[in-house]
Amino acid sequence: MTYEPFGILFLPGRTLYGFRVIADNKPGVLERISKVFAKNGINIQKLIATQLGEVADLIFFCDFTGLEKNLNMIYKHLKDLNVVKNVSVIDPLMDGLIIDYIHFPNLLLNEIVILFPETLFREFIKGMRDEYGTAAETFLYYTGLKIGKELWIKLDNLSEKATDKIKIFRYLFSLYGLGKLEYINDQEVKIVKLYDSIECKHGVGSNKPYSHFIRGILVGIFENIYEKIEIVETKCISKGDKYCEFKLLFK
Repeated sequence: MTYEPFGILFLPGRTLYGFRVIADNKPGVLERISKVFAKNGINIQKLIATQLGEVADLIFFCDFTGLEKNLNMIYKHLKDLNVVKNVSVIDPLMDGLIIDYIHFPNLLLNEIVILFPETLFREFIKGMRDEYGTAAETFLYYTGLKIGKELWIKLDNLSEKATDKIKIFRYLFSLYGLGKLEYINDQEVKIVKLYDSIECKHGVGSNKPYSHFIRGILVGIFENIYEKIEIVETKCISKGDKYCEFKLLFK
């Protein structure tokens, strides 16, 4: 199952409106606000809730199809709640499309997140390789290596335990949209399995492993635990394998 966690909703043919509600941050407040929509037959299609100290910053994207006349009434009922500090309406950009244009920028772990659609990432990776060949592969690897090193610094600020850092990294890796990681840490062999690699899926038909950017990221992460290592991609979805596999080799 996939989902869009960001402030956008696209439902062609529907009439969408949004509300930004600043309210008390305490139990029961969300229920009271939600009842305003429910009592008037308005379906909440998306809810984004953020804690800002003693208040909550809430975004409701709602389906008003056939009920457009209730917009002002909903606005008034929300403002009349004694737990609500402020209410503003988010208008759709066009029929069926609404975007949270109030909040900027998007943050992840207190760092600005730049959203990079897969189509642009594909053109970045594939276009560079088509244009510069093996030189692009080297560039991608060392770019990934620097990114891995920077990610480790961020992980350092979250935990002192290497096991915690790897666990957080695995889930951040998925959250960034790069793929799903599985780390097999046996005494004799250490392997990273990568499912749905964003890099390698666009190299299908290749006769050799395709990952250089992500392999660089992995080296930038794991060299902080095992010092001098080399990571080799032994399986790759680009050449027909079910997943990409990376073996950690110790120098």
